[in-house]
Order: sequence, then C-alpha cells, then structure tokens
Amino acid sequence: MAVRLNNDRMVRPRTDGSTELVSDGRFIIPQVGLQIGADCRAYRDANGNVVLEAATGKRILVPAEGVQVGADCRAYRDANGDLTFGDSQNYQDRKLQDLLVRRSKRAYLATDFASPAEISWAGVALAGGNVTIVAGTANHPGQRRIFSAVAANSGYYYMIGSGAGSTVIQGGDKVVSIFQVTDTNSLLHIGFTYAMLPTTGTWIEINSLTAKGYTNNGTGSSNATGTTYLSTINTWYRSEIETSASGAIAYFRIYDCATQALIWSESLNPNYGDEKSLFPMVSAQSNAAGGPYMLGNLDFAEYECGVDLIR
Repeated sequence: MAVRLNNDRMVRPRTDGSTELVSDGRFIIPQVGLQIGADCRAYRDANGNVVLEAATGKRILVPAEGVQVGADCRAYRDANGDLTFGDSQNYQDRKLQDLLVRRSKRAYLATDFASPAEISWAGVALAGGNVTIVAGTANHPGQRRIFSAVAANSGYYYMIGSGAGSTVIQGGDKVVSIFQVTDTNSLLHIGFTYAMLPTTGTWIEINSLTAKGYTNNGTGSSNATGTTYLSTINTWYRSEIETSASGAIAYFRIYDCATQALIWSESLNPNYGDEKSLFPMVSAQSNAAGGPYMLGNLDFAEYECGVDLIR
C-alpha cells in the first residue's frame, strides 16, 4: 500500500519486497538479504537496523524501530505503520499514543494470574470445586491451581463476561491459555463457548490427557478434529484457538512451552450460523466422581479481537 507524504512524494512497496520513496528521483529501502547490483546488498545488523552496504564499505543505515540515532533522535513506527524519526520526547509521546490507538481499536484482555483479583477474567466455582494461588516459578510468574470436589464435573472456570453473548466472533479472534494437566481425571475446555460442558462454539477439550478440537453451531452434533494429541502430566503447554479473518475456519494449536515447538495443529469449519455471540473461557473439571482431584495449573489466559473496531 502506497503512503503519500506530500504532493510529489510517496512511499510504496515493490514486487521484490523492497520499499521505494518516490519523488523526482527514487530512494529504495531494500528488503533484508536483497542483492542490489553486483557489489551491494541489504542486511540486518546486530542492533536490528537495516544496512545497505557497497563493496567500497560505504553504508546507508535505516534504523530499526526504537533504535537511538545520535544523541536525541529515535526511529519509531507511527499509527499508520510508517517508520518515522523524531527526538526522544516525540518518540515517547508517539509510542504511547500509538499504543492507546491500537488498544482502543482491538479488544485485548489478558491475565498472568499474578494478582489476587483477575479483573478481566472472572473465576467461578463449579459444584464445589475451588482454586488456590500458587507461588510463581521460572517463566510462569503467576499460577492458579484448580481442584475438584467429590462429584463429577466439579471444578473451576475463568471466563470473560457474565453470560452468553459477551463476545461476537468477527474473524481473527483468538483465545490463548498456558496450562498444566495434573491428573488423569482432568477434563479441560479452552475456547469460545456458552457452557462448561460445551455444546456450542469452538474449543479444545483435554479429557484424560487427550486433546481434541471441536466446533458446534448449536444445531446438531459437534464436529471433531481428525487427529488428537496425548499430553503429559505436569508439562506446561500453550494452547491457541483462532478463527480465520473471514471466520470460516477455526485453527487449533498446542505448543510445548519449554521448547516453543508446535506439537499439534488442526482446523475445522466452525459453521457458526447465527451462533456467533460466545464468550472466551478456560475451565477444568473432574471427569469422574470420587475426588477431590488436583486438576491442573493455569498460568496465563488471553482473548484478542482480530479486527480493527470502528469506534
């Protein structure tokens, strides 16, 4: 997309991945790794700057966002995504302004479970289940440990909103959770849904350590992913449920937190129909009577709206 600077200057992308500043002449900011003629190339240095260097040793430097340029100048990215240069105070003011603009355009609610009260994600007990605050560990600063009661399906859940309809799936929406399963009697649900035992929405279910993705538009039986993943007790995982930009595809992913490796991924057509008003939820319940059981640990929960809101 071209960005016009004034009447006779604009910035636009080129087909080779580079960017050019067009005026009476042209100044090209090359894509990293692009060869420019026989003796010139673009590369990224140790500070993250883009450097255009010729064989003679002469260089043109395009600073990375946030890099100090001289005593009182920084490079920063403005609300339009353009790389801009300004003095240090201007940089700080614009960074704050851009952050506020992005936050107002896209709903983003996350908790690290590091404080006693989770304002955006409300916790609710199920059939006598409970939760305790657990001391943080390396890479997992705040944790909640969920216990069941004696009855099956008892436990605890965290959600955004107080009932169905608090979130409208618009495409690109995402729920992320970092968790451990701590008992084979655990039944976890993570995603967009109405109820703790979901019958509508898009969610990942982990039942007796086996993870599977589901979708249901509320009018029939649930669609299930063709593959499953067998998790391991006391291992930290990061799960993601994300809808495509059009909302036509639901993606399910599980990562190993220690290695950051993607260890399972699947997709389904959610076929929401009129059932697009759901709420983000993370829950843990017992899948059998005879507890109490220590069902799992939660370290992080996040909901992100995937489109820019007009407001």
